[in-house]
Amino acid sequence: MSGCRICGTNDKPGMIEALAEALWRSRMMALDLGPVGRWEDEGELWRACFREMALTAVGHLERH
Repeated sequence: MSGCRICGTNDKPGMIEALAEALWRSRMMALDLGPVGRWEDEGELWRACFREMALTAVGHLERH
């Protein structure tokens, strides 16, 4: 049985980072621009944008 990752996390910043990467990767794949590079190599602007999206998503889920 798996629990809620948001509720059960001991590392919220790490969870946000993982979610941001997953969101970024899904968008890059959806755009079909070829092979997706490494999240760590992506520019800080894009990483910050996707972290903000992840924070927004988690905040929304926590309230509902």
